[in-house]
Amino acid sequence: MTMIKVSEEYIAYQKLLVANIYNWKDKAACISLSSTQDFFDNKDSNLHNLSKRYCQKCPVWRECLYTSMVNQELYGLWGALTPKQRKTYFNYILKEATNKNISFKYWSKELNEVFVEYCTPEKVSEYFNFSV
Repeated sequence: MTMIKVSEEYIAYQKLLVANIYNWKDKAACISLSSTQDFFDNKDSNLHNLSKRYCQKCPVWRECLYTSMVNQELYGLWGALTPKQRKTYFNYILKEATNKNISFKYWSKELNEVFVEYCTPEKVSEYFNFSV
């Protein structure tokens, strides 16, 4: 995964959003599970598929995926995507940002807007050809 430096301007911008970004976790479908790490990090394919279905019904799916992209999470299931899928999709979003002449040398408001645009069920479903 390409690591992106964060500018001072963007840090200030993120501080304004932090409260809203992290409040979604209280509404996550997985909050009721006793051990979400075992559930979502499990390599067993049956449990993994169950985890994905659980995510797909979550009311804060989009916020979960967005947060995992912004934080460049390397482990676990976030927004119904595996680490490998998130890495692939992250690189795809960077390519789309480049096509829009948006630099990703530093995280910026413009780059953030591209991630917000692409962290939707419609865009993810279209890219991966499965329903979210």
